[in-house]
Amino acid sequence: MLLLLIVIPVRFIVMSRIYLFVQNLILDPFIKLDQLKLYLLLKNFIRKFYQIAFICHKIINILDNEIAVQFFYSLPITIYHKIIWFDTEQISFNYNSPSAEMLINDINKLITDYPKLIIEINGHSDRSGPATEHYRLSEERAKNIAQFIIQKTKITEDQIKLIALGSSQPLDPGIDCAAHARNRRIDLYIRTKLNND
Repeated sequence: MLLLLIVIPVRFIVMSRIYLFVQNLILDPFIKLDQLKLYLLLKNFIRKFYQIAFICHKIINILDNEIAVQFFYSLPITIYHKIIWFDTEQISFNYNSPSAEMLINDINKLITDYPKLIIEINGHSDRSGPATEHYRLSEERAKNIAQFIIQKTKITEDQIKLIALGSSQPLDPGIDCAAHARNRRIDLYIRTKLNND
């Protein structure tokens, strides 16, 4: 873009000067030879300038592509998502259940391939009761899941991010019991970077 802003005005100025020169040459065939040499030199300079500008444009494109690739590979991507449901007022779940065992197995497999993965645990609650209670429940749920994962896997505290969302992000906007049951949950995301650095 910067090159275009430079090249277009220069090209316009040079072409205008060449046009005026040709006009003057037609009107005055006895134009001085040194002036003709000057314009020929100017023309050659412009040709070289365009060649350099073209090379610079190619280099910038290559650098832009490289930066874009590096940026893309540095972004965390979600490679795993699991929802864990809770009963009313419950802050823990059955750690001996098949679902809990499957969660631990999945994490152990992923950490082998992606040792620097990050686990994001989002705690949620339903809309019943006061808002302060919503956040307390969602935070306790997230903490308990995190503690369970740390005890059963090689995941460290630094690899876990806890977010208490209360009732701010319901799956079901309804106000009946079924809606409340769907909203009492943990959203567990496992993220990593493609370059794994």
